Amino acid sequence: MASVRQPRSVDSPAVDSVDRSGNARTRVLVVGLGLMGGSLAMALRASGRYVVDGFDIDGRSLDRAVALGAIDRAVRSLDEAVSADLVVVATPLLAMPSVFAELGRRLKGARCGRGPVVTDVGSAKGYVLALAREHLAPDVPFVGGHPMAGSEHSGVEHASPGLLKGCRYILTPAEWAKDADVRAVMEACEAAEAVPQITDPDEHDAMVAATSHLPLIVAACLAEVVGRRSTVHPSIWDLAAGGFRDTTRVASGDPEMGAGMLLANASQVLEALDEFQRELDEIRRLISTTQVGPSPAGVAAVEQFLVEARASRQAWLDRRRFTHRVARVDDMETPEAREVSRREGVCPWTSPIH
Repeated sequence: MASVRQPRSVDSPAVDSVDRSGNARTRVLVVGLGLMGGSLAMALRASGRYVVDGFDIDGRSLDRAVALGAIDRAVRSLDEAVSADLVVVATPLLAMPSVFAELGRRLKGARCGRGPVVTDVGSAKGYVLALAREHLAPDVPFVGGHPMAGSEHSGVEHASPGLLKGCRYILTPAEWAKDADVRAVMEACEAAEAVPQITDPDEHDAMVAATSHLPLIVAACLAEVVGRRSTVHPSIWDLAAGGFRDTTRVASGDPEMGAGMLLANASQVLEALDEFQRELDEIRRLISTTQVGPSPAGVAAVEQFLVEARASRQAWLDRRRFTHRVARVDDMETPEAREVSRREGVCPWTSPIH
């Protein structure tokens, strides 16, 4: 582990451009210093291989990031993107259009040769890729990213350098991104001890609509139902125990972030909602048939519904027991390995082991 470097405040000069061995550090600009941006900044900084600048329109977030040691330097504008090697957009999704527009204006033709690689951490990859096509293509390389980690808490004060350790880090390279651009983002994933996986953006959005965005809606609806019932039954909160706590955990998240997720991935979220509604209708039908009195067939049908649900969840738990070794960028050297990752959405270097 590299020695801890003291962060600098706004307008401080660049620091620690080389490591102890004299190797140049990669310069990163993290735009948006909330939970995810702050955690990634901390992890990259702790690796000793990166100099991390931070930008946020909220001056208080910048001050906290400096005080917490999340960044090496706080900067006042996106002009600093020109001198970065990697720019990470970690703002809420609905704030990204203005950020990408500003980056496009500053980076296109700003310096000779290829400028920084731009990436993001948003959970709606089709939406962000469309922004990159509009504002960055073809001059500014873009590799979309989505670390499959998080918390119901928000803000850099809840950030942790270990948040991304061991998590899948989805990458969705734009069609104009070069292999070297993808490698640059993979190296950052490696530094944060995450496991990169190249995935088609549309497939990603369909999957997270069910596994991430739909659960937010379910949690919010359940919290609302109990909240409304509390007006008639004030002591209902005293009877809400572990099941309610676990099922509604994500409803405690940042509403701005949550709204962005749902709206930026709207078409896929609506499809997931339709499928969920069909399941609700089915269990309602099964329960309604037993209102007069539970019949053996009715009981068996409800039990089977729950048996199938338990099996689905158990399959997920079994898969999570696999341990993946952290990716090594060198393993992506061959065109065959890269093609397997792109086609199958599975990193060839992360074969699961027990």
